This record gives sequence, structure tokens and C-alpha cells, in this order.
Amino acid sequence: MKWKKDYYTFLGVARDASLETIARAYREKANQYHPDKYANSSKEEQTKAQEMMQLANEAYEVLSNKRGEKASYDAWWEDRQLEDARKKVAEAEAKKREEAQKLRDEKKKAKKAAKKAKGSFFTRIFRKVEKSDKLSKVDEDFRKFQLNRTEKGGTLKKPLGKIVGITVAGVALTAVVGTGIYFLVTKEPADKDPIPTEDLDKDKNRTESTTEVYDNWIEFTEDYDKDTIDEVIKSIHGEESSLSLDQTDEILSDMVNRTIVPSVNQAINGTDEKVAEINLSSLIDDGTVGKEAVIDMESYLNSMISDPTNGKNYARRAFEDEARIIGEDETVGGLTIAESEVSPSVRYIWSRLAIATNTIADARGYDISVEINGNTYTIDELDDATLENIATEALKDMGSNGKRIGLN
Repeated sequence: MKWKKDYYTFLGVARDASLETIARAYREKANQYHPDKYANSSKEEQTKAQEMMQLANEAYEVLSNKRGEKASYDAWWEDRQLEDARKKVAEAEAKKREEAQKLRDEKKKAKKAAKKAKGSFFTRIFRKVEKSDKLSKVDEDFRKFQLNRTEKGGTLKKPLGKIVGITVAGVALTAVVGTGIYFLVTKEPADKDPIPTEDLDKDKNRTESTTEVYDNWIEFTEDYDKDTIDEVIKSIHGEESSLSLDQTDEILSDMVNRTIVPSVNQAINGTDEKVAEINLSSLIDDGTVGKEAVIDMESYLNSMISDPTNGKNYARRAFEDEARIIGEDETVGGLTIAESEVSPSVRYIWSRLAIATNTIADARGYDISVEINGNTYTIDELDDATLENIATEALKDMGSNGKRIGLN
């Protein structure tokens, strides 16, 4: 291939730049690397300037279509952009798979440790009841019988019938003790206060929320069961959970990525993959400050996924919200980043959804700019790093001050 350079980037012009814009950019480069400016420079600098001048001439001749090559060059340039995008997506997917596998391994290890610490049914019973001397002896004899060893080694000398009898007595006594403990533990006092209605409603809402999220997530993956989702919700609420906030962040980020990958692949590879809409706003109670902004951003994302024909319009609306909230410090849908009364969980979910909309917009090559209060913002200015920082700070706030407002 005779073209090896990105002439658009070299001249600093957009793909749809006018001939006048291209010519102006060329003149700036030609003036920058004109040989007269390097007459007294080193040979190395002169050689470099000559190369840049030659590149500027090539770029102008191709992009101005003087040699009738622009159409061919644009086709090559598009293939190059798609290939670069494919590599980025592949690397991102590989990293996410690695992180997801690491998380699953950690979960399995944690469950195994918890199960070992919890012990068997009989172990838990004997922790609650102090063994009598007779029961301890029966248990010890039964253990020796299982091992068929004496304390000093060799074969157990006691008659089998006696040991079997002792074993039966031990099991029977264990059953009696266990039954007594069951009734002592489970029988409620007659004067116990009834469970408040609001607590019952909360438990019911929690169950419904877990089920709703599970029914949505199962459309993307079977990696997370209801127990895992329940632990995620507990973690977000600041309740005791087997997941840390970092692990919760990884799971929620994984789900958002699973949502946008089909759309990114469609944009890059032209594939026709199954797409589904994500629902994270259901984790937030109605009336919570900032929920409206989360619902709006989630709606923009899902509309970009389900209606790619009008995707750029939805992306523009999403970016306008981002520019108002981040660039102008305005309040949109009740959400403002600087407001301490807004739940960090709301800020976290909103920023994750915003990153997702920007990722799809970037993959589809949307060139978006908005003007607000006389200020112009481009989608490159409010990049993912800015939104990622908002998510990171919100995650820290969730862990440090426990400000989790209005989540189910």
C-alpha cells in the first residue's frame, strides 16, 4: 500500500473538511517546515524538515483530489480506522474477560472459605451445646472406629457390637440435643413485637428488585445468579456483603460493557448481534435526588442501542447533559456533581451510563459538539477519563461516608 500516513491527522483537519480548510492547513504546515527557516539548522533538522514538507505536499495533493486519489485514500483510511477500533475493542474485551474470571475465582475461594468456617450441621449443633463426658466419649470411640485405629496405633480391640451400640447411642443423643436446640432457638416468645410493616415492605421491595435486575441481566449472561445480584445490591446499600465496593464496581462495569459490545461490533464489523437494553435505574427509589438524570442517561443509551438510525441524536442529547453537569456545573434532572446531598451511588451509576454512551458514539464515529451559555464543548473534551474520575470519587464516597441515599 503506497499510503502509510494519516493525512487528516497530520494536517489537523476533519474527514469532511472543506477544500478551503485543507488548503489553509497545508499552508500552515508549509510555512512551519519551509527550507528557509532551517537554513542555519543542523543537517539532521534540515532532513527532518524536508521530510515533513514532502509529507505536507503529499497530504495536500491527495486530500485536495488533485490527482483523483481522494476516494481511494478515503477507503484505505476508513479500513485503517476500523482496524484500529477492532484492536481496541478486542483488547478491552480480553481485559474484561480476564477481570471477570479473576472475580469468579475470588468468589469461589470466598465461598469455599465461608463454607469451611461454617462447618457441617453437627459441628454447628455441638458448638451450641457443651458435650457431656459420656457424649464426648461416645464421639471419640466413634471417631476411632471410623479410623480403625487406637491412640497408640494398631487395630482397635473393642468388640464391634459394643462400638456399634455406642455409636447408635451417640447418634440418638445427638438427635435429642439437636431437637431441643431447634425448639429453643426457633420458638418465639409470646410477647414478641410484630415486625413493622415498613420492614416487611422493604424486604418485599428488595426481593422484587433482585428479581427485576436478575431478569434483565440474564439476557446478557448467566455468570451472575440471584445470590450474586443480592450481594451487589447489599454492597451498594452499604450493608454487610461478601463483595467489596471494588468488586461491585467490576460487576456493574462488566454488565454495562456487555450492553454496549454488540453495538460497538455492529459499528466496526457490521455484525448483526442480539442487543438488549440495560436497567440500572431500578436500583434507585422513586423521588431520589438525581434519579431523573439517571433515567434520562439510561434512556439515551438504550435508544442508541435499539435505534442506531437515530443514534447520533440520542448521543447528542446525552452529551449535552454531560456538558451542562460537568462543564457548566448545572443541575440536570436533579443531579449536580458538586452537590453533597446527591447520593454517591446516583453519581456512580450516572457516570457509568455516560461512559457507555460515549463509547458507542466513538465507535460509530459521531462528531458531536454543543454550545451552552456561549461555551462550545466537543465530545473529546469531556472524555472518559473525566467520567471515570467521577465514578472513582463516587465509589470512594460510598465507602468513606456511607452516603447511600434512596436505593432500594
